Amino acid sequence: MNAEDVAIAARVVLALVFFVSGTGKLVTLYVERRRLREVAGKTALGVGTSVALPVVELTVAALLVACDAVWPVYAALGLLAVFTAVVLDRLARHDHRPCNCFGPASTKTALARGALVRNGWFLAVAVVATGVSSIRDPDHTAVTILVGLALAGVSGVLIART
Repeated sequence: MNAEDVAIAARVVLALVFFVSGTGKLVTLYVERRRLREVAGKTALGVGTSVALPVVELTVAALLVACDAVWPVYAALGLLAVFTAVVLDRLARHDHRPCNCFGPASTKTALARGALVRNGWFLAVAVVATGVSSIRDPDHTAVTILVGLALAGVSGVLIART
């Protein structure tokens, strides 16, 4: 096993995270639209964001596994940084309404610091994913799959708990 194999596993897990997030938001589009109206006001921007955000997340997920370059990982890092900044801002303003970041998989009734832990984990996974610049078969497939399962397991627990 080498660092590139770990980066490949991290990249696939990152794609899975964005897929779950985007799909979850599409599943609960009505709820998302109503919540964004509360946050952004009753504007076209709020409604547009509720539709555009899951599309962007799903696009990033697809690019992470289909694009043979490192820039999709940097796009994912940028999105995660923005999402983390939004969570920080909301917590600083004592706005604890649920984030619904992962649609039905978001189980918390109030936004809390756990969302920062979750996003910190995703940012760390994204940084690891920058270690591979092209999509290729891993050198040690079985171990790479095990690493991917471990990363996905931690990610799944963090999603379910926040």
